[in-house]
This record gives sequence, C-alpha cells and structure tokens, in this order.
Amino acid sequence: MKFFPIKYPSSNKYLTRIYLLVLDNLMPRGSGENLRFIWFSSPDDFEKCKKYVSDLTSVPDSAWTYFDDNAKCVEFIKQERKKKIYLIASGTRLKLIIDDIHSFNQLDSIYIYCRKPNNYESLKLNYEKIRSIHDNPITLCDEMCQIVQLKRANSCITEEHTDLLCIVKNEIKSYSIPNIFWSPWETNSCTRALSIKGQGTIEIWLKGPISFEIRLSTNNDEYAIVLNANYRKVELGTIDKRQESTFHVRDDTIECHQVVQTNNQHWYCYWLSFSSENRIVQYGLGEVRPRFKILEVQLPEQDKSLIERISHLHIKINDKTDANALIDLNDKIKIFIGEEPILFEPPLLVISPAKFSRTHCENYFGLHGKLLPNPLAYLYQECLNFNLIDEQFPDFIKAIERSIRNPNGWCHEKLSKKIDYFGPKRERATYLCLLIKQYENQSSLIMKIWPSDHHTPVHEYENTYSIIHIVHGELFVKYFPILSIHHPQDTVIERMFERDSVIWMTPKLNHIVQMKNLEKNNPSCCITIECVHHMNDKQFAFLSSRESKIEYYNCEPDDSYSNFKETMQNEWREENKI
Repeated sequence: MKFFPIKYPSSNKYLTRIYLLVLDNLMPRGSGENLRFIWFSSPDDFEKCKKYVSDLTSVPDSAWTYFDDNAKCVEFIKQERKKKIYLIASGTRLKLIIDDIHSFNQLDSIYIYCRKPNNYESLKLNYEKIRSIHDNPITLCDEMCQIVQLKRANSCITEEHTDLLCIVKNEIKSYSIPNIFWSPWETNSCTRALSIKGQGTIEIWLKGPISFEIRLSTNNDEYAIVLNANYRKVELGTIDKRQESTFHVRDDTIECHQVVQTNNQHWYCYWLSFSSENRIVQYGLGEVRPRFKILEVQLPEQDKSLIERISHLHIKINDKTDANALIDLNDKIKIFIGEEPILFEPPLLVISPAKFSRTHCENYFGLHGKLLPNPLAYLYQECLNFNLIDEQFPDFIKAIERSIRNPNGWCHEKLSKKIDYFGPKRERATYLCLLIKQYENQSSLIMKIWPSDHHTPVHEYENTYSIIHIVHGELFVKYFPILSIHHPQDTVIERMFERDSVIWMTPKLNHIVQMKNLEKNNPSCCITIECVHHMNDKQFAFLSSRESKIEYYNCEPDDSYSNFKETMQNEWREENKI
C-alpha cells in the first residue's frame, strides 16, 4: 500500500476534523494483495489451481505467473522485489534453481507439488523456506487460500511504510525515510542514477570499521558533493572541476562517536542529505533527523545551479569501486536511498483524534492518529482499545503500588530477583513486564511498570514498530542517535511525557532510548501499555553495566497479564481483609 500524493493548499490556516476524516477515508488501509504466486511445475493443473484459489479468495489472475524456463523464473523472482512471492514447483525443477533463489528476501515460501513427496523430504530439511510438499492439488490449493486469508487478516500488521504525515503547527508535512534498497552486487555497479535530481538522502548501514565514500555528482561529473569516512576521520566537501579537481573539505570531525564505529557485531547507519533548494548538506550517524546531524554545510549561492543538476550516486568501499571485488562485504553493507532531503524534525508524539481541534492545531507537533501508516495504525488502535481499570477491580493501581512497597508483595519480590538482569547490582535498572495478548507475526500487547526512580538501560528496539501509551504517572525518555559506549549525553533528546501521552517507534526512528520514572520522593509508579511488532526476533541490544559494552537480551515477560491481575486482586483482598 502506498500513500498517493496529497496537496494541501498553502493558504489553509486550519485543518478541521472533517478534512482529516475525508483524508482518512481516501487512504487505503492494507488490502493484503501484496502477493505473487509463481507456478514452476507441470502446466496440467495450473489453470485449475488458479481458478480454485481465485473463486474462493478473489485473488486476480494477474497475481499468478507460470514459468517453464529456469533462467526466466529465477530472473523474475530476482526482479520482483515489491511483493511477497510464493513459489509452487515440482521437486525436479526446484532442485535446479533453489540455490539461486533461496536467499532472496522477496521469496517468502516454497511449496513442492509432485507425485512422489517422499523423494523430497530431505530437500525440505535443508531449505527452511520449503513449507510443505503436496501430491494432491486440493490440499495445495487450500493452503494457498489460507495464505491469502491470513495475509488479509494481518495486512494491517505486516505492511511497512516509510512516509509519516506530521502535523507541524498548522501544516501537514511528509517525513520520508530512505526506503529504496540498492545493492551494488545485484546491479554489478557502484554507480546509480537518482530518481530526482538535486535532492535526496543516502543511508549506508555498516557492520564493522569499513571505510566508504559517497559521491553525488552531475551527469558529466563536473561537480560533486563528497563524504569520506573511516574509523579515524569524516570529511564533507565538494569537487568542482571548473575550478580545480581536488577535494575541497568544507567540514570534518575526528570525534570517536562521530566517525565509523569499530564494533563489528552491531549495525550503524551513516547518512548524507542534500537539497538544492537551500544548498544545505548534512552528515549524521544514527537516526536520520536534523537534531542528530554531525556536520552541516551550506554551499555557496553560485553552486545552486550545479547542485540542481546532481543526478548520480557513486559508492566507494575500502577505496574500491569494483562491486565484484567487494562481494565478501555483501552481508556487512546495506544502502538505502531516499528521494527527499531531511528538512524538519520528526515528532515524538501521536496526537489523539479525540483531542485534535481546529482552534488548537497551531500548537500541535506530532503524528495524527488518523494519518498513521501501517503497521503503526493497527498498533495504535490495539493499544488505545485496552482499558487498564474496570469496575471489578477499581483499586488495581493502588494494589500494584502496595505490592511494590511490600517486601512480601509479588512485585517487590519479582523486582528483587531482577537486580542483575542488565548487569551486576543495577537494582534501579529494573521494571516489570506483563504479556496482555500475543498476536501472530511477532506482535504483542504488553504492560510495563516502573517503580519510582527505576529505569531501563540505554537500549535499542531493533527491527521493531511500537506504540506506547502512558496510562499512569509520567515517563521520562532520552532518545539517542546510536547505541554506543562513546556517545556523549549532551547530544540526546530528552522529553517528559505525561499521563495519556502516546509515543511511537519504528525500526529507524525513536528506537534507541532510555526510559525512566523520575519520581524519587513520590511512591507513584509509571505504567505503560505497549503494542509492539517485531520484524524478526524479540532480541534487544543494550549498554551493559557502566555502559562499557553492548550486550543483547530477549524480552520475555515476567508473567501473563491475567495471572498478574489475579495475584494483585488476591493480595489486595488479603491486605484489606475483604
């Protein structure tokens, strides 16, 4: 699903509720049709199977493709990067291509359709994307129907988007995260044309101390913006061959937390953003936002016409521009291209539609709840639909706070057992985590409880989307650009969020944080409801004791919410002799 372009009149002073509701109805909410079925088997049952699935699911014929040529099938799968591919193949044909296609991200699942299933059980054991083997066309078709129904049911969770529509005072602005993946190894070239001249943002993700150069040039290479980076130094400048062919350094840094990081177990994002309109070029490490920029240069007015003509991206890795010579680094480098420059700070809050009003919109800076892209939209609704307090147990929060203070209380005992959870004797770096609901596709609804003066370590929500609703107390959050033992505290974003505030995270924004309940003298706890979607596993990275190194932990709940609530009710009754 993609947002189509929406033009807002520049004279529009206020954005009314009705206008927002109209926009919300115009925007599609995940159809679940982002699927492609490839038939690479005997043609005998192809049409029958396609019709069977289409009749039951209304999947269009265009979602099905038949191949009988190995090379054409491999090439089609390689090029079809925008859809999830489900391959139905005979065992004999699959053996000929599986090594060429199994690693493609777009290939979701493989199903073997043949007359002798037992012959391919060993193949299924060796390749994890082979889901099942069929010799009956009905069971095969039924499984295809289940796939479509499951994808439709979960489309609001699984679809990912990169455009965020932000309310900035009285304007709606689009914040676009670089999302065009480029692999020099697949294109066999370290040069790529930009889709829009004169602007954009480049992300290069590295695992380890790999030196690189990003060069953005005009078509004739007459003028270029250049970023040189290694683990000792980063330089930002230009090359203007009309005057001289040497690299003109306009800004640089040698600070250890601003150059290429040496940790070879953790991914780091280095980004370069440029705009011909204001002639500004920015370099940053970590989250792509102006607040976390490290170097910034405004190029001379006379360079404007040249910047407007910049049309090509060139990458140099370890002083090499031959993609074949860099094949060993394929699993340590990821490059993403964005068509928009980074011009404003993405907000931290989600604005509730119920609280939005025409007369107060000039004070707002956040994502509007009705304009959230998926999967944030789904997570937001699930999070806000949960009610912590009900008529059966109106003293739930009081019971929790008493259990924290009582040495014999369940909360106190559980927190005491977690003192060393994030390193030796970090008794304040503890909190409680209760599982409310587990969804499919690695999504969950959880409740977290911070006693007064307790906090998380600095940690990273890796490959995770999250909506966090503060339902009791206040939550103090520090946002970091990178997870690093060298990062100074004066370059972080700090915010205090009050009760009923809603904050958000994506795999690339607002995801490196430390959360804390600052109430030292007040025994009140802080409680949040969090709906989270993990893109793969539930492992988080964090800075260990004394922030000396990066470690990893699996976020496992302390108990289920239902068990926890029953325990609190029992403790409350016992304490109050009810």
